[in-house]
Amino acid sequence: RQIKHNKKAMNVFDTEWNEHTEWLNKEYQNEDSIEKPLLLTEMLEYAKILSKGFPQVRVDFYITNGQIYFGEMTFTAACGRLLSFTNESLLKMGEEIKIRNIDNK
Repeated sequence: RQIKHNKKAMNVFDTEWNEHTEWLNKEYQNEDSIEKPLLLTEMLEYAKILSKGFPQVRVDFYITNGQIYFGEMTFTAACGRLLSFTNESLLKMGEEIKIRNIDNK
């Protein structure tokens, strides 16, 4: 993310590193391109392991000197106030959450 006109500008990618500018409101879109991380495959595998059992969670990693570091797991991104995303993209993401599959043990 970057600060752009006093707002955070960002890029959104899927797991195949396809950029989705249509998911963001124009004022939050970052015009700068971002290279695919060299360790993306490994980070996605770690995220899959860490997120198992949760209906929705963002898993953050950082790469420093070729080493992957775990950052955090976020269960309510932006306190549920995602003004940067379009209503259509929020609905699409919400449809992907399968609450009935939660194990209540």
